[in-house]
Amino acid sequence: MTQSMKSSHEGVDLYNQFIDGEWTTGGGEPLDVLNPATGELIARVSLADEALANRALEAAQRAFPAWSRKTAVERADHLYRLVELILEQRQRLARLITTEQGKPLDEADADVGMCANLIRFAAENTRRLEGDIIPADDPDEQIWIQKVPHGVVVGITAWNFPPR
Repeated sequence: MTQSMKSSHEGVDLYNQFIDGEWTTGGGEPLDVLNPATGELIARVSLADEALANRALEAAQRAFPAWSRKTAVERADHLYRLVELILEQRQRLARLITTEQGKPLDEADADVGMCANLIRFAAENTRRLEGDIIPADDPDEQIWIQKVPHGVVVGITAWNFPPR
């Protein structure tokens, strides 16, 4: 276990992973992050091995019952706060994307803005979590479908979008 988001080794920052309320190093080899324009080593990322990935999944599964009991407004407020944090760091994040990926700064800034907008959209959808009432086979019955939050998901996205 470590105590912080990053540590420094030989002048290069090593970024750790946040799992179950703690910063931790990965179980795999660190990944070098290179500036594509210069080849300069700008950071290292602590990669997870299978055991650490399982630990993260188990932590998420333990956290889910409390999360699912939060109201739609409470869940949305967490997402709105994330949008605020992204926008507060917009310039820094855009410069980071440019350094890591070689994108023009204007395009990187647009990516950060789009990321914030997508999360805002998700927050707005969270607040509108609704259900359905559909007819049943019996004319004196109705089927009520209540939509509820779901737990941990795995998603695949393009490597360069949204900003990570």
